Amino acid sequence: MDFDFIANVLARIDQNQQVVAQNDDIIPMVKSSKGNDMAIHHGFRFMKHQKNEDETKQYWKCDKAYGGNGAKCKARLHTLVASNLFLKFIPHDSIYPHNHEIDPMAVTVSKIKANIKQRSVETREKPQQLLNHELQSAPIAVASSLSKSAVRKQVRRIRIRNQIPVVEARRVEDVQIPAASQGFRAQIADPERVLLFGRERNINWSAEMKIVYMDGTFSITPHPFAQVYVVLAERSARVENGGKWVFPVLYALLKNKSRPTYVKLFKMIREVWPQFRPASFSVDFELAAIQALQEVFPQSIIAGCFYHLMRNFKKCLSNNNLVVRYRDPEFSIQARMIMSLAFVPPLDVWNCFAQLEAYLPAELSPVMHYFSQYYVGTLMDPPMFPVNLWSCYDRTLEGCSGSGTSHRRSTSGRFEEDSAHT
Repeated sequence: MDFDFIANVLARIDQNQQVVAQNDDIIPMVKSSKGNDMAIHHGFRFMKHQKNEDETKQYWKCDKAYGGNGAKCKARLHTLVASNLFLKFIPHDSIYPHNHEIDPMAVTVSKIKANIKQRSVETREKPQQLLNHELQSAPIAVASSLSKSAVRKQVRRIRIRNQIPVVEARRVEDVQIPAASQGFRAQIADPERVLLFGRERNINWSAEMKIVYMDGTFSITPHPFAQVYVVLAERSARVENGGKWVFPVLYALLKNKSRPTYVKLFKMIREVWPQFRPASFSVDFELAAIQALQEVFPQSIIAGCFYHLMRNFKKCLSNNNLVVRYRDPEFSIQARMIMSLAFVPPLDVWNCFAQLEAYLPAELSPVMHYFSQYYVGTLMDPPMFPVNLWSCYDRTLEGCSGSGTSHRRSTSGRFEEDSAHT
């Protein structure tokens, strides 16, 4: 007697009984490639078959019901139409619930394809970006079950069906904005157009936006634009001692980084938010943007962001091949003495800078020259960015969050997970 065979049959019968016994589950659903509902029961997929006479029950058949080579699975599933509540499972036969092995990736792949289909309509991401977004949280083995070519064709078909342009615009004036996103004047055919995005309800507290952060230094920008510009505003919590929070309130796509473009952007903001009159702006060191702010918001204080000051400093170290030396603890302390100038009284900056010139090693001379040219200057040769613009001394004493570091990193993380696409 073949005991192994008998043991295998008994195991199959036990599995079958367990499947039938579980009759109180809500059956989850996924979408097929054609957008139809598919029921999931113990990892197997079922297609809609028919309903009973009063249409209260939905009958399902295994998705391998029409399998090739005569291997047609006869497994069936019954659910309630109103709630997808499990009612009954009919196995393929008295021994096997199904006459085929379970595909461990099938359900996950179906969910990913459904999500890609939805995001194809909601976003303008490229097919590879859509796929990467879904694979981030999926098992590694799933990647081999998804064809990049098939995903690309799927996205193209979906967008054509929904009248979404599948060819990326080469010019700013040719960018087409979906109807669902046209909650503003789109400036069609304007070669100097600025696209401004934001939640409509933010106008309700625009008058409260007194401390504002402006940032245009993100490395990812969708073609054909040259810059992503973000406006963040500080807001006090609605509960006592709840602290203050910073929220992104506006996003803009700019064609270039010229002063006229920035002026146009800031005037657009003032037009859509008439009560928007910040007491101060914290900005990156983009001279054209600073000058535009001074023109459009002359009553506001403009302060350079310490995060971007530090970023420019490290870029200078890199340009002078000092990154490796900067890893040395002693040299790092000496180099950062230059940045400490941001925290001394503004009137003492020139004297402290002169002392550093005499104290610091010759290796840092190029960095000192850069800092003098752009941030310190002399009486006869003013710097590009005056001391009062980047000094954090008064802001620190007043308890202001002048660095913008955490806000910038948080926003950057959201933007730069994937490459941008209009």
